[in-house]
Amino acid sequence: MKRIIYLSILLAILLPACVENRELSFNGLHTEPGYFIECYLIPGDIYRLSATKLQPLYEDYILDYSLELKVKIDTLLLEHGLYKQEHTQYLYNYTHPYHFMPAQNALIELMLITLENDTVLASTTVPAKVNILNPRKDNNEISFDFTLSPQSIHNYYMLNISLQQADTVYRKNRFLDYGHLNTKDTVTFSYDISHYGDSEKISVVLRRITKANYDYQISLQNAKDANRDNLVLPSPLAGNLKNATGIFTCFTCDSVVWRN
Repeated sequence: MKRIIYLSILLAILLPACVENRELSFNGLHTEPGYFIECYLIPGDIYRLSATKLQPLYEDYILDYSLELKVKIDTLLLEHGLYKQEHTQYLYNYTHPYHFMPAQNALIELMLITLENDTVLASTTVPAKVNILNPRKDNNEISFDFTLSPQSIHNYYMLNISLQQADTVYRKNRFLDYGHLNTKDTVTFSYDISHYGDSEKISVVLRRITKANYDYQISLQNAKDANRDNLVLPSPLAGNLKNATGIFTCFTCDSVVWRN
């Protein structure tokens, strides 16, 4: 049976352990029919990759996960199927049970052969490990420190804050650009939580991401803005794939949880 997901109004793009529960309408994108690929590698985790062919169906779009393509990351040939990551509900159709264990300063390469025998290529570096330091919480604010990398290409960050109150979860995302710095300075991040009231649980996830991923996430946000506001023109997705739309990247992360 073909595994096809039909999209009438919204495409739910659920990034594995990234920006959870994000919805994006293709109305806000300037995109052409073709292959749409997302892969977020995490050191110590298994390989997960989503490869679909994006085609217009009247005024809607479909994502076809049944495509059996040749997908290699470095020398590893990924296995085709249909999978769902439990805690994010992220759908992906290529995986491998081996854990991603990159060497220091490694350059990771993707090669995908399409049904038309075209070659999709991409590569990514592995950001340095990131650590949340000195996490603090009072009635009005949460804060923590983290240390920048002496390599400026490793100084792009994605921050996800979740506040849970009974059956409601409030989420806030931040993208931090310290790419102009190349020193091991310690940065303090603080966030005012006073207007949320009492939360049963507050979670913070800090990710060190690549510059390509930073640009991609910003372009996704711009597409969402274009969908909300008819005065904003549709915008293209930034990415690092040759002959396809999307992203092939890696990130490192750390997290902290406060409970009442």
